[in-house]
Amino acid sequence: MNSEAIAEYVARLLAKPDEDAFHSLIEGGDQTVEAVRSALSTCSNEQFKRQIEVLQDIRTDRSRATLAELCRGPYSEQWVMAAEGLFYNDPDSARPVLLGFLVGGDKHEQAKSAFIEELLSSIIPPTPDSPSF
Repeated sequence: MNSEAIAEYVARLLAKPDEDAFHSLIEGGDQTVEAVRSALSTCSNEQFKRQIEVLQDIRTDRSRATLAELCRGPYSEQWVMAAEGLFYNDPDSARPVLLGFLVGGDKHEQAKSAFIEELLSSIIPPTPDSPSF
Protein backbone atom coordinates (compact mmCIF):
# COMPACT_ATOMS: atom_id res chain seq x y z
CA MET A 1 0.00 0.00 0.00
CA ASN A 2 1.42 3.39 -0.91
CA SER A 3 1.53 6.45 1.35
CA GLU A 4 -1.27 8.22 -0.54
CA ALA A 5 -3.63 5.28 0.01
CA ILE A 6 -2.70 5.13 3.70
CA ALA A 7 -3.33 8.89 4.08
CA GLU A 8 -6.70 8.52 2.36
CA TYR A 9 -7.76 5.66 4.64
CA VAL A 10 -6.69 7.60 7.75
CA ALA A 11 -8.63 10.68 6.55
CA ARG A 12 -11.72 8.59 5.82
CA LEU A 13 -11.57 6.98 9.26
CA LEU A 14 -11.15 10.37 10.92
CA ALA A 15 -14.17 11.74 9.05
CA LYS A 16 -16.56 8.98 10.16
CA PRO A 17 -16.64 5.28 10.97
CA ASP A 18 -15.59 3.53 7.76
CA GLU A 19 -15.27 -0.25 7.80
CA ASP A 20 -13.36 -0.40 4.51
CA ALA A 21 -10.79 2.16 5.68
CA PHE A 22 -10.58 0.46 9.10
CA HIS A 23 -9.83 -2.97 7.65
CA SER A 24 -7.49 -1.60 4.98
CA LEU A 25 -5.37 0.10 7.64
CA ILE A 26 -5.24 -3.09 9.70
CA GLU A 27 -4.27 -5.13 6.65
CA GLY A 28 -1.53 -2.58 5.92
CA GLY A 29 0.15 -3.64 9.15
CA ASP A 30 3.33 -1.91 10.24
CA GLN A 31 3.41 0.39 7.23
CA THR A 32 0.25 2.14 8.47
CA VAL A 33 1.23 2.51 12.14
CA GLU A 34 3.08 5.83 11.79
CA ALA A 35 0.30 7.46 9.76
CA VAL A 36 -2.29 6.40 12.34
CA ARG A 37 -0.02 7.59 15.17
CA SER A 38 0.52 10.97 13.52
CA ALA A 39 -3.22 11.52 13.18
CA LEU A 40 -3.83 11.01 16.90
CA SER A 41 -2.50 14.41 17.95
CA THR A 42 -5.46 16.30 16.51
CA CYS A 43 -8.26 13.80 17.15
CA SER A 44 -11.45 14.16 19.11
CA ASN A 45 -12.06 11.33 21.56
CA GLU A 46 -14.32 9.55 19.06
CA GLN A 47 -11.69 9.78 16.32
CA PHE A 48 -8.95 8.78 18.76
CA LYS A 49 -10.91 5.65 19.69
CA ARG A 50 -11.25 4.59 16.03
CA GLN A 51 -7.51 5.05 15.49
CA ILE A 52 -6.67 3.11 18.67
CA GLU A 53 -8.91 0.28 17.47
CA VAL A 54 -6.80 0.08 14.31
CA LEU A 55 -3.57 -0.02 16.32
CA GLN A 56 -4.90 -2.67 18.70
CA ASP A 57 -5.78 -4.91 15.75
CA ILE A 58 -2.36 -4.55 14.11
CA ARG A 59 -0.72 -7.17 16.26
CA THR A 60 2.93 -6.28 15.79
CA ASP A 61 5.77 -5.07 17.98
CA ARG A 62 5.56 -1.65 16.32
CA SER A 63 1.87 -1.17 17.10
CA ARG A 64 2.41 -2.36 20.70
CA ALA A 65 5.31 0.09 21.09
CA THR A 66 3.10 2.91 19.78
CA LEU A 67 0.29 2.02 22.20
CA ALA A 68 2.77 1.76 25.09
CA GLU A 69 4.15 5.20 24.20
CA LEU A 70 0.62 6.65 24.30
CA CYS A 71 0.24 5.22 27.82
CA ARG A 72 3.07 7.42 29.08
CA GLY A 73 0.84 10.50 29.17
CA PRO A 74 -1.31 11.70 32.06
CA TYR A 75 -4.51 9.93 33.00
CA SER A 76 -7.33 10.94 30.66
CA GLU A 77 -10.07 9.35 28.58
CA GLN A 78 -7.56 8.99 25.74
CA TRP A 79 -5.03 7.39 28.11
CA VAL A 80 -7.68 4.79 29.06
CA MET A 81 -8.31 4.06 25.37
CA ALA A 82 -4.58 3.59 24.74
CA ALA A 83 -4.17 1.31 27.78
CA GLU A 84 -7.16 -0.78 26.71
CA GLY A 85 -5.79 -0.93 23.16
CA LEU A 86 -2.43 -2.16 24.44
CA PHE A 87 -4.15 -4.71 26.65
CA TYR A 88 -6.41 -6.02 23.88
CA ASN A 89 -3.52 -6.11 21.38
CA ASP A 90 -1.60 -8.60 23.53
CA PRO A 91 -2.47 -9.04 27.22
CA ASP A 92 0.75 -10.95 27.96
CA SER A 93 2.92 -8.17 26.52
CA ALA A 94 0.78 -5.46 28.12
CA ARG A 95 1.18 -6.79 31.65
CA PRO A 96 4.86 -5.87 32.19
CA VAL A 97 4.40 -2.53 30.42
CA LEU A 98 1.42 -1.59 32.57
CA LEU A 99 3.10 -2.86 35.74
CA GLY A 100 6.07 -0.66 34.83
CA PHE A 101 3.84 2.38 35.05
CA LEU A 102 2.84 1.42 38.57
CA VAL A 103 6.44 1.18 39.76
CA GLY A 104 8.01 3.66 37.35
CA GLY A 105 6.77 6.96 38.71
CA ASP A 106 3.09 6.98 37.81
CA LYS A 107 2.09 5.22 41.02
CA HIS A 108 0.94 8.52 42.54
CA GLU A 109 -1.81 8.79 39.93
CA GLN A 110 -4.53 6.87 41.73
CA ALA A 111 -6.97 6.76 38.82
CA LYS A 112 -4.31 5.38 36.47
CA SER A 113 -3.21 2.81 39.06
CA ALA A 114 -6.77 1.67 39.73
CA PHE A 115 -7.45 1.24 36.03
CA ILE A 116 -4.24 -0.74 35.47
CA GLU A 117 -5.04 -3.00 38.41
CA GLU A 118 -8.50 -3.63 36.95
CA LEU A 119 -7.06 -4.54 33.54
CA LEU A 120 -4.39 -6.78 35.01
CA SER A 121 -6.82 -8.59 37.29
CA SER A 122 -8.77 -9.64 34.21
CA ILE A 123 -5.67 -11.48 32.97
CA ILE A 124 -5.05 -13.27 36.25
CA PRO A 125 -7.90 -12.97 38.71
CA PRO A 126 -6.62 -12.21 42.20
CA THR A 127 -6.73 -14.85 44.90
CA PRO A 128 -7.07 -14.13 48.62
CA ASP A 129 -3.33 -14.61 49.16
CA SER A 130 -2.10 -12.83 46.00
CA PRO A 131 -0.26 -9.52 46.39
CA SER A 132 -1.85 -6.38 45.08
CA PHE A 133 -0.32 -4.71 42.05
